[in-house]
Amino acid sequence: MTAMRSLIALAAVLATCTACAEPRPFTPGGALADTPADTPPRTAAGTAAPSGSPSGSVGSSASGGGRVDTVTVGPGLTVTIEWPARESAGRTAMLKALTDYIVGVRRAVAGDTTTDYRTLVQDDASRHALAWVDTFRRDGHSLQGHIRIYRPAVKAVVGAGAEVSACVDESGAELIDARTRKALPDQPAWTRSPDGIYAQMAGVRRGDDGVWRVISLQHAQQPQDPAKECLQ
Repeated sequence: MTAMRSLIALAAVLATCTACAEPRPFTPGGALADTPADTPPRTAAGTAAPSGSPSGSVGSSASGGGRVDTVTVGPGLTVTIEWPARESAGRTAMLKALTDYIVGVRRAVAGDTTTDYRTLVQDDASRHALAWVDTFRRDGHSLQGHIRIYRPAVKAVVGAGAEVSACVDESGAELIDARTRKALPDQPAWTRSPDGIYAQMAGVRRGDDGVWRVISLQHAQQPQDPAKECLQ
């Protein structure tokens, strides 16, 4: 019953996001009270958080804010993740559930099968993720270029659930033919600024195994307020 009440409360929190919309076709776009102090929170990748660079990373550095990880997710496709300067391990695990998902689905469409993005999602998020990846595979498309994830934040925590968000900039990426690796002549608007810069929100939940997974997805496009804040 406690878990059910937590999920109902989290759903109420997510419902307050009036500027959010259903994920668009090409969008994958305080310490936790009940986490024992001696048990490192874990992400779907099975690693304690915070950690070093994500799997497949080609580099990690520090900026004026926090650590910046650069991840190679496929041929010609990289993602940078700009982490907050100071965050508790518990909240970092919540954020990593979202960033792992964003990286994981792009790794899938780029043809890298070393990790399975389906282990990162549950419930409604599973359906959205499967549909997004299937669209790329059905059309024979992939991605190349660079994607930036920045300003990840924990918006609310309710028991074993939380609402998290991040800004995503895909204006440095382009849609390509997966077979020829050539850029498509007609690029979608989301590969250009400002349409390629948006806010990604997610509901995340920690399972009995201690792993945080994405259970729901929402996003805000330009000129919705959460997306506009990503331009600043």
